[in-house]
Amino acid sequence: MPGEKRKVLVITHNYPIPDFPRAIGPFVGVLVENLAKHFHMIVLAPRYRNPSSERNGVKLEYFGYSFKSWEKLSYTGHLFAKVRGFRLHYQFLAFCYLISNVLKSLIIVKREKPDLIHSQWFVPNGLVGHITSRLTGIPHIVTIHSDAFLVKKNRILRAVAKMVFKRAKLVIAVSQSVKEHVVDIAPRVEVIYPCNQLF
Repeated sequence: MPGEKRKVLVITHNYPIPDFPRAIGPFVGVLVENLAKHFHMIVLAPRYRNPSSERNGVKLEYFGYSFKSWEKLSYTGHLFAKVRGFRLHYQFLAFCYLISNVLKSLIIVKREKPDLIHSQWFVPNGLVGHITSRLTGIPHIVTIHSDAFLVKKNRILRAVAKMVFKRAKLVIAVSQSVKEHVVDIAPRVEVIYPCNQLF
């Protein structure tokens, strides 16, 4: 309908938590809440204690990936460090995280019918957005942050990034230095600084 706001599904592993001031990624909240003035914003994030279903005009959705006491991958800023190396319990949790995230993304897409999927960080969320986009045909954009350095340090992650970036309609780098890490494998990458309303 003319004038109707479009819907955007944002996939992230960190989102501001009112009762957890040390949570990582407050800029994601600023971004999404700014965009909520112009779009219907839906955020999918890992569950945490005392979740709310709405915050400042943003609809919040969650997924679980293990027993609540075992869900320790997100909201700490150490997701990548935990999964790297020979730590089978964390790698198993990461696999469960990926599967649960994709399934919940597909449920939300079927129910909400968003016009765009926007992933924050290329792993794990960019991969989730990529899979969801391929299965549903919804356009996907991905924002890369400090995780960009991983594409030069890990061959597997470089292959994942290349696959995600190749299909994405747009890759957003939060700085010029971040862009330089991926410019050789991201055909459509632009620098847009965090917390800009057009981000």
